[in-house]
Amino acid sequence: MSVSNQAKIEQALAMVRAELQRADEKHGLKFASPHEGHSVIREELDPELWAHVCGDTGRTIAAGREAAQVAAMAIKYMINFDPRLDDATF
Repeated sequence: MSVSNQAKIEQALAMVRAELQRADEKHGLKFASPHEGHSVIREELDPELWAHVCGDTGRTIAAGREAAQVAAMAIKYMINFDPRLDDATF
């Protein structure tokens, strides 16, 4: 039986949430600036995830973990700099 796309989305979001919580415990949820946030995202994306793509290991659990780290840092960026998240009516 195949897992539905909605179930996969929920699983992926749970993995990203866990990674974000781990990063928060280790480093906190604050970026000093948008430049720092961009640098951290790039550091996760390239060379970490790119190494899996180039090494033909892009479909592995390790590559999925790297992708979760990229997504978690993108959410951290949003938490820090997207003004919509400060608006309780969003």
